[in-house]
Amino acid sequence: MQRPLPDAVSAVLSGTGFGLLLWLGISVALVPPGAGMAALRAPQMWSLILALALLCVAAAIAVSASAAPRSVRSLLHAPTRWHLRRNALASSAAALALAVGGLLSWAPSGAPRALALGLVGMLLSLTSLGVVVANAVARPSAASSAVPHPLIVPVQVLTALSTGLALMFALLAGLLAVGPGGGRMLIILLVLGVLAAATSALYWRDARAGGNGRPAARDFRASSLATPALLAAVPALAWAMSAAEVGGSTLWLWVISVASFTAAVVDRHAFLTHAAAPDRPT
Repeated sequence: MQRPLPDAVSAVLSGTGFGLLLWLGISVALVPPGAGMAALRAPQMWSLILALALLCVAAAIAVSASAAPRSVRSLLHAPTRWHLRRNALASSAAALALAVGGLLSWAPSGAPRALALGLVGMLLSLTSLGVVVANAVARPSAASSAVPHPLIVPVQVLTALSTGLALMFALLAGLLAVGPGGGRMLIILLVLGVLAAATSALYWRDARAGGNGRPAARDFRASSLATPALLAAVPALAWAMSAAEVGGSTLWLWVISVASFTAAVVDRHAFLTHAAAPDRPT
């Protein structure tokens, strides 16, 4: 049974969690020893904890929203090959995330630790990206044998990148004295938000052109109005206000985090509602 709102929240929480793990993997892999690794340890650990918490909440929502009790076997069942790949990649990403936490917490400093963090971090980034891609393809294929729209994967990847990076930047700004770096963070999030909003707008333009009923138009209006405003206009406003020294960069980074998450939920809810409607291409 379709549950667009709980499914949308669960999907966005999952995407945000894996997006955060993707950026965490990049950060631990690319920061060389002695170049601020000690200062970054606290934000990295909090990013890891937050990402795993988001994934647990996403899984809990997906299970609790089910209309009937589900057995362990049914929970592990993969209806399509893409679901199976997603589950395998998600399990690998979780194991790699725990390995990163262990290396950051208990491994002694030195070249072996740096090499291990570089290897595990890049693997974590790749598997997290693979989960987002597989999930974007798997969700439409579970309900239909039709080929997914070519923009579904870019929309989901850009959404996960923007929501995950917004959280990581907010944690960095809250735990460290970023100084002028806060303005650069806002600009990066603005660029990602514009790309995500533009890609979503292109998808909904095609959906509106292919739809033949009032629900399709309603879904398009909701997403086309809310998504650009939250993904692009809010970061632009945040950057302008921060440049004018109205509020600190940390505050505006958290505002962008909330706005990007809300935009992702609105867009995903519209997509699931549109995909569930009869006689409408997905």
